[in-house]
Amino acid sequence: MKIVLRAIVFVLISMLSSQYVIGGFNYGEDISRTFLIVIVSLSIIFLVMKPLLKLISLPTKGVLYFILLFALCFASLFSLNTVLPSFSIEPVSLSGLIIFGFVLPSKDLTSIESALVSSLVVSLVYSFMQTLCSKK
Repeated sequence: MKIVLRAIVFVLISMLSSQYVIGGFNYGEDISRTFLIVIVSLSIIFLVMKPLLKLISLPTKGVLYFILLFALCFASLFSLNTVLPSFSIEPVSLSGLIIFGFVLPSKDLTSIESALVSSLVVSLVYSFMQTLCSKK
């Protein structure tokens, strides 16, 4: 139960940070219900992913694991976009971002680019939170 709650909290934090940085998600009129469905579905996918990767002998740590996590996050966000009528990924305009003192210019992102950047942020934050709680 603790592992499930941890995954839900990690996905919640990563989705909130992605919404704060990118803002490419629209949850429709019933925000809390749609947001909860998205969080629970991503949590289940991320929970099942690591044992499945171990089962088929793919890496569960490192760069290749992050690439697989990113691809799975993008695919699941895109599929949730088609399955849930109230959830949508919208085109977004990023104003100049300042990351560690570097200024990134403003850019207009399409919905696919917005999904890619959002899934990158979700994957980064989720894997960072996962490494903080890993046992050595």
